[in-house]
Amino acid sequence: MKKNVHVVPTWEIKSTGSSRAYSRHTKQSTAIKKATQLAKKWKCELLIHDHEGKIRERNTYTGKDPYPPRG
Repeated sequence: MKKNVHVVPTWEIKSTGSSRAYSRHTKQSTAIKKATQLAKKWKCELLIHDHEGKIRERNTYTGKDPYPPRG
C-alpha cells in the first residue's frame, strides 16, 4: 500500500493507515513545511485537511502526477 502524508487540523502529521501521529506542531506553517519535506523524501502525496476533515489541498511529489493538466 502506498503511504501518503496527511496534515490534519490539529497540526499533526500522519501517514496513510497509521493511527499515531508522526509529529505534532504548534503552527500550521511548520506542520506543512515538515510534511512537504517528508512527502518529497518518501516520494508520495501530501494531503492537507481543513477543520471539517475534508482535503483542501493535495500535492504530488512522486515525479509522476496521477492527474496531469490537459493541454
